[in-house]
Amino acid sequence: MVYKYGKHEIELFDSIHNLPVLRFQRFNKYQMQASEIGNTFQDYDQRTVKISQFIQKKMFEEALQELENRRQTVFNAYNDFTPLGKSFAILVKRIDKVEYQDFSPDNLDRCLEHLDRIGLGFANSIEKLKEVKKKSKRNWWFTIRNLFQKMGIRKRQR
Repeated sequence: MVYKYGKHEIELFDSIHNLPVLRFQRFNKYQMQASEIGNTFQDYDQRTVKISQFIQKKMFEEALQELENRRQTVFNAYNDFTPLGKSFAILVKRIDKVEYQDFSPDNLDRCLEHLDRIGLGFANSIEKLKEVKKKSKRNWWFTIRNLFQKMGIRKRQR
């Protein structure tokens, strides 16, 4: 998928299922970090509420785990680590004529810096990330549905 942003051209993988295996694994890692840990004050606040709820229910082990997650949220925020940004950078094949084949953390940062230089906002990147994920869900559902239909046909033929 080629996305025009002003005079720039950003080529993205059009589905997470088209990602090479290691790139897909890294994408999932950052998605899990984004959903499980976070990096904003809102994420920190949500973790604090959860801790309080766990303590009220005498779920002390869970409260301790949430404290660790909250600590990681602060660490991410302090170190400007944005798992969603990294997830988006994983999807970027190229920006204009610069290709991003290496998806090491340093190169993902270079990709994000490049996106920042051309003025792509966080909201735009999240919108495109959601679009690819949504498209991937439809593709995934279609694949699973077809697989079950084929299995049903085979069972009936026996």
